Parts: sequence; structure tokens; C-alpha cells
Amino acid sequence: MKDKRFWLGVTASAIWLGVAAYVLCTTTTRPDKLNEWGDFIAGFSAPLAFFWLVLGYMQQGEELKNNTEMLRLQAEELKHSTDALRLQAEELKNSVEQQSRLVDVSREQVQLEIDAETEERQRRREAARPKFAAARNGSAESSGVKTHGLKIVNIGNLATDVSFKLSPQANALDGNFPVFENGREFRATITYATDFDCEVRISFNDADGFPGEVIFPIAVSRQRIDIGAIERVT
Repeated sequence: MKDKRFWLGVTASAIWLGVAAYVLCTTTTRPDKLNEWGDFIAGFSAPLAFFWLVLGYMQQGEELKNNTEMLRLQAEELKHSTDALRLQAEELKNSVEQQSRLVDVSREQVQLEIDAETEERQRRREAARPKFAAARNGSAESSGVKTHGLKIVNIGNLATDVSFKLSPQANALDGNFPVFENGREFRATITYATDFDCEVRISFNDADGFPGEVIFPIAVSRQRIDIGAIERVT
């Protein structure tokens, strides 16, 4: 369009100059003074200049229209780019959230495995330990001396280096066994002199070789002995 308008201007200018030349050649009253020549040239060049001015405005209008269209296209491209960036941001956010959920699931799975392993280790440790049960084993009286029997049996796993001790040692209740297997019993006699409370302490190594210790209280009276619950020390 720009080239067409230019060549239109050139063609029109050539025709107009041709007309001016024809008029100049055929007229009988040619200008003979300098100012008359100036008026003649100005009269013929003014329309031509106005014509080129119109062409210039038309060209500027077209360029302005093209620039406006270009700006509109750029605005649409910018909008598309913004939408693409927004979609990428949403995808990145979703990816981060998904990765976060995967990390949480992995952390929970690892924690479950650790808890299960810890529980299994504790179960094995408990299974390797001996378990002692204490009970009265009758009472007797001879020549005015009252005695009470005590029986301690292992109902758990094998134990080694087992030691039974009474504290305070007002009555002898000491026993040491290199091996104290399941079902084995330790029997002892407590002589009554007066009512008193004491404590039986049992130390041992379990089946895995780990040391352990349990205690339980005993209340001694003339009529009988009362045995408390066995408590784990180590």
C-alpha cells in the first residue's frame, strides 16, 4: 500500500507538471517578470504540495493503524504469555504439593517401619527375659519357732548367673545359680521372729546375655507372708 501510494503521488505529480508545461507552452501571455514567474510556479505547485500532504496524512494514518494493530497483537501475546506463566505457576504449585504429600507419605512409612522394628526388638527382648512368679510354700512351727516357705519359679526364658537376695538380711535368703531354666524353682524358708517387711531382689542375665533385675516386697507376720507384685528394675 505504501508503494502504491508513492507511485500514485509520482504519477499525479508528473501529470500535473505536464499540465503546467502544456499551459506554459500554449498560453499567449507568459510571465515576463520574476514575481510573475513566482506567482505562476506557486499557483501550480500549491495543489501538488497539498496533494502530497494528503498522501502523507493517509500514510501516517495507515502507519498509525498498523502500529495500533501491532500493539494489540503484542497485548494479546503478552496476555497469552501471562496465562501460560499462570498455568506454569499452578502446575509448579501442584507439583510441589504432590511432592510434599509424597514426602509426608514416605515419612509416615519410614516412621511405621521404625515403630514396627522397635516393637519387634522389644518383643524379642521381652521373649528373651525370664519371668519369675513367687508364691507361699506353706508354714510350719517347731519348738516355738515359726517358719514360712517361699517358692520362686521361672516361667519365662532361660536365665544365667541368677542371684536371689533378701534385704534386709534378717533372714538368710541367698541363692546363686549359673543356669536357671524355664520351670525351675527356688525354695527358701523365712524364719519369723517378729513382724517385718523385706524385699527380694533377683538379678540375672537373660537368654541374649543382657543383664536384668526384678524386685518384689514381702510382709512377714506370724500367721503368714504376703507377697507383693514383682516389679522390673532393669
